[in-house]
Amino acid sequence: MPEPTRGSVRYVSFDFDNTLLLSEASKQKTMREVCSRFEQGLDILSTIPTDSRTAAPGTSVTRYTIFSEFARVLHERGLHSGDETAEALGERLATEFSELVQTRLAEADEVPGAAAMLAHLGAQQVPCCINSATPVEPLVRLIDALGWSDHFGGVWGAPGTKVDNLWLAARSRNLLPEQIVHVGDGDNDRKAAQEFGCPFIGVSDSPDGPDGKWAGASFAVVSDMHAACAKICEYADIPARV
Repeated sequence: MPEPTRGSVRYVSFDFDNTLLLSEASKQKTMREVCSRFEQGLDILSTIPTDSRTAAPGTSVTRYTIFSEFARVLHERGLHSGDETAEALGERLATEFSELVQTRLAEADEVPGAAAMLAHLGAQQVPCCINSATPVEPLVRLIDALGWSDHFGGVWGAPGTKVDNLWLAARSRNLLPEQIVHVGDGDNDRKAAQEFGCPFIGVSDSPDGPDGKWAGASFAVVSDMHAACAKICEYADIPARV
């Protein structure tokens, strides 16, 4: 991926979960809560990819894929009674999960510095977008509930991939990949930036990134959005936030 130079970046793409909002723990807890109501539910859930950041390349991971597979295995093991098909059960559980998590995430803590960073970038007229593995519709509702809608010129999520969404961002502003920086906490974010050909800022408590995968990386790794803001200001050649 290219090394950004001062003034080269004109658009910022943000992952959402655990990049701007501390949401992953709440999502995982709520998912376990829904699945634990069924016999062998947590055992079945443990066999299903539930985190897009660590899923195998090419694996789609959304609430819909998770609960679809969960319902399929429940039916396969004969653990769900009644006339509800596996498809209908999966859709119902995904909807139940969405409703529960929507309320909880609206009250979740931001990644430190997120709101202040977004306000600063807006004041400096640096356009931003969301690029997430979360389905678009609940993501838009959540961003609105947080009062962050005005900060983003685009909100892109599943079913599009992160690379697809980066291309949408570029085309929406008639920009080249090297004029966009993607900010995210997962190695899937790094891989998307690399495939798309844009700079990347990694978000991690460790300088070596998730599971040490970013050790020796040439890109910036930051612990929160205070530090991310400083890097973005440098790359966009705008005043740093005071």
